[in-house]
Amino acid sequence: MKLSDLDPKAREIEVNRIITEDEIELFRNEITLLDMDIWLAKQSKQEKCYCPTCQTKMNRYKYTFDKSFLTTLIAILKLSRDNLQSIGVDGAYYEQIHHKVRDMLGVNNKNTRFRVMSYSNWGLIERVEVPDYVFVNVDGRTEKRKTGFWRVTHKGKLFLMDKRKIPEKIFVFNDNVYDVSKEQISLYQIKDISDVEWELMKKPF
Repeated sequence: MKLSDLDPKAREIEVNRIITEDEIELFRNEITLLDMDIWLAKQSKQEKCYCPTCQTKMNRYKYTFDKSFLTTLIAILKLSRDNLQSIGVDGAYYEQIHHKVRDMLGVNNKNTRFRVMSYSNWGLIERVEVPDYVFVNVDGRTEKRKTGFWRVTHKGKLFLMDKRKIPEKIFVFNDNVYDVSKEQISLYQIKDISDVEWELMKKPF
């Protein structure tokens, strides 16, 4: 019997058996990437596991919405406003964001903050694609950019206006959110925010 003869549920069960009993070599031509994605998603309760085909270690991650996430969100909003007025682009490029966050926090930003904040469970920012134009980097270099821009969503603006709550924590495995905390957090529940940062958020949206 071939995997293609099975309905989706039966196929999922059979793939799990094949992997558990270490028979992947016998079915290498039948198991698809979709089969592996489904199997990996089921492993999210473990702290870590290994992909049975390539042996890559797959970890699960917990992200808590804290001051660093909030500062990144504020930086994107302010830069998007400036860019809209100066170059007509409603979005902020990640190099701009890095430097803005570093100025505000005194630490470097992490790229994962962009991706994590864009997950639908938070949905605070989104990617922006703009027409090619000459972008001037902070070091004075010029280059054409089309991708790598982010902007704050309507949901993100509502959060910054303290009109909406979001899950305090999200749990990610294999680049997919598999759980969120029951606890919801609002803007003013975030700890260790300076008076300067609060002033930035009081500006009208």
